[in-house]
Amino acid sequence: MKKSCVTLIALGIAAFAVGQEPLPPFDEVDSNQDGRIGRTEAAAVEGLDLDAADSDHDGSLDRTEYMAAARSQGQEGSSGESKEPGRE
Repeated sequence: MKKSCVTLIALGIAAFAVGQEPLPPFDEVDSNQDGRIGRTEAAAVEGLDLDAADSDHDGSLDRTEYMAAARSQGQEGSSGESKEPGRE
């Protein structure tokens, strides 16, 4: 019985980790293009907790705070910026 419970818990944790959607690019979430993600914009993003990600407690996320939230979800290199041909 114990072995079954441990297996079920492990499967549940694995399913949660796999089931998390990556955060969309910063520029896509910043719908008014003011360089910050406010409460309304953050509310539209599943899995984004503005209060937890808002490290300076100003009520919005700048690109750095947003990227930190993305990294905490396992999106290490997702800058949110689209690369244009010929640009690095």
